[in-house]
Amino acid sequence: MPKLSTLSLLLLLVGCSGQKNHKYGESEWTMPEDRPTAQSSKGEVQEVPEDVVRKAARPFRGYRSADERVFEEETFLTYLASADVICFGEIPDSPIHHYAELRLIEGLSDRRPVRGFELAVGFEMVRITYQPVLKRYEDAPRPFSFLSPKIFFADEWGYPEAYYAPVFELAASSNARLFALGMSKKLTAQIEERGLSSLTADQKAVLPRLDFSNAEHRAVFDARIKDHPDFGTIDVENHYQAQVVRDEVIADRSTQFIMERLGARKLLIFAEEARCHRSGIPARMLRRSPELSVVALNVAKDRSSADGYDYSFQFE
Repeated sequence: MPKLSTLSLLLLLVGCSGQKNHKYGESEWTMPEDRPTAQSSKGEVQEVPEDVVRKAARPFRGYRSADERVFEEETFLTYLASADVICFGEIPDSPIHHYAELRLIEGLSDRRPVRGFELAVGFEMVRITYQPVLKRYEDAPRPFSFLSPKIFFADEWGYPEAYYAPVFELAASSNARLFALGMSKKLTAQIEERGLSSLTADQKAVLPRLDFSNAEHRAVFDARIKDHPDFGTIDVENHYQAQVVRDEVIADRSTQFIMERLGARKLLIFAEEARCHRSGIPARMLRRSPELSVVALNVAKDRSSADGYDYSFQFE
C-alpha cells in the first residue's frame, strides 16, 4: 500500500525587457478592471467526487533519467529532498498527479525535522496579487472551500476544486509557506492575441528579463501546441511569447525567494507539465543562479514520457 499519513487521510476526506531582481508587489499584475468575473473562462467546471485524489493513491517508484535508475518510494523522496527546488509538472485534471503532489509535500515535511529547512509550496494556480490571501490561509489553515472564492479559483484556474483541495490543505497544515506564482489572465490573453509588442511601457516594466533563445524549449512548445483545440486559427508566435512570459515570471519570483536563504529553504513548484520541463522554469532559474539545484519532475508512464525531466514518478 502507498504511504499516506493520518494527516493526509484526514485532509483527503475533507471535501522584451525587464528589470533585474524585480520585486513583485501586492498590487501588480491586476488592475481594478481586471477582477475576475463569476463565469469561468474555461466554461462550466466539471464536477468530480470529493475523494477523487484519495482514490487515486497507489504505490509508485521513482525514475532518474540520467542513469535510468529506479528507486523505491522513500529512497526516491530522499533524493528529491536534496534539491533546492523541485518543479513538478502536473496535468491539472489528473488525480494521480495531485496524489503525487501530496506525496511530495508529505515526503519533504517528513525530512524537514532532521535537515532543518524551511519548506514552501509555490502554486501557478494562484495569481501573485493574492499572496496576502495565501498568507492568511497559511496562518490559519481551514478547508479549501474557504480559500477558493477569495482567490477566484474557479475563474482563475477553471478546474474542479476536488483536485486541489487536498494539496492546499495539506501544505497549509504542514506549516509550509504558500507561494503565489500566477500571472494576470488579462495580460497573458493580451499577449496571446496581440503579442508582446502590444504591451504598454507600464506593462513591460513589470516583466522580468525574457529569453527566447532556448531551442529545446521552442521545440517542446511547437510539439505541444499542435494539441491546442484551436490550433490552426491561433497565432502560434504570440502564444509562445505568452508561455515564455509565464515561465520567466515564475522562474524570476522563485529564484528571488530561494536565494534569500539558499541552503535553508526548499521550494516545491506546482505548475502545468510543460512549464516544468528542464528547458522551462528549471533552465530559466539556473540562468539566473547557476549555483541552484533545480529538479524537473513529472509523472511518466514510460521512459519516453520521462524525456526532458530529471526524475519521474512511475505509478503501478
